[in-house]
Amino acid sequence: MKQNKNYEIEFFSSIAKKSFEYDETTPEYQSYLKEVFTKVLPNATDLKVLEAGCGSGTFGKKILELYPTLQVTGVDITPEMVELANTRRNNLKNYNAIVGDLENKDLFDSEIFDFIICPFILHHFPTVNTVLGNLTNWLKPNGFLDRKSVV
Repeated sequence: MKQNKNYEIEFFSSIAKKSFEYDETTPEYQSYLKEVFTKVLPNATDLKVLEAGCGSGTFGKKILELYPTLQVTGVDITPEMVELANTRRNNLKNYNAIVGDLENKDLFDSEIFDFIICPFILHHFPTVNTVLGNLTNWLKPNGFLDRKSVV
């Protein structure tokens, strides 16, 4: 089975056009993020974070609210969602979203991100091996792939 990318783009474009702000994060998830950055990445000052499947950028923006010196890059296959993420960044200068396909290994260079989150996206792929392989490739050797966001 292959992912129907056109369907995904059309579906999420229609959601983006409804122009509403939503926040899928919970206080528990925000607390978890603080714990991760404090324990796993204690020097979280200028780290590069990838928000894979960013949609409107909710999770990346939440991370920047907690740690404003980080550099967060969002990537999503839907241009309208990327536009929404970039226009609603709430004056967060360190957030930038781009249009891209997580199945494309050449989307980013190897070993450039310190922290990667991919909340609620893996079910969109018929197999996750390609995406997880790419995420691992883009992660720095001592980086952290958020275990809670991949379930």
